[in-house]
Amino acid sequence: MRTTSLAKSVRRCRGGRQGRRRPAPLPPPVREERRTEQGKRIDIVVLRGFLKRALEDDDVADPANELLFEHVVAGRYHPSALAESLPTHIGEILGAARRGDWQAVADALIAEARAVDGEV
Repeated sequence: MRTTSLAKSVRRCRGGRQGRRRPAPLPPPVREERRTEQGKRIDIVVLRGFLKRALEDDDVADPANELLFEHVVAGRYHPSALAESLPTHIGEILGAARRGDWQAVADALIAEARAVDGEV
């Protein structure tokens, strides 16, 4: 077994470190954003989360799941076929909403906010 002095070991360690440079710190990750029609910015993670939650509704999920499992997963269609069909499923439901539907949703949101705020 070979032994070396403590001073020799320390010199080796110091010598090895002096020649090395620390790598430059990585820049923070850039958050992707999209712009709405009104010019507002929306984080892509928030946008994708919203779309996924909208697609979880049964009226939208059923046709999307049928395409997904019976055609895309089975290898009959390319995955882009599903991606291309998703806006149609959401758009169909949004397109069916009328002013009265939006008012009913707004009224429900106001009632919830008042209940939380204690203004019942």
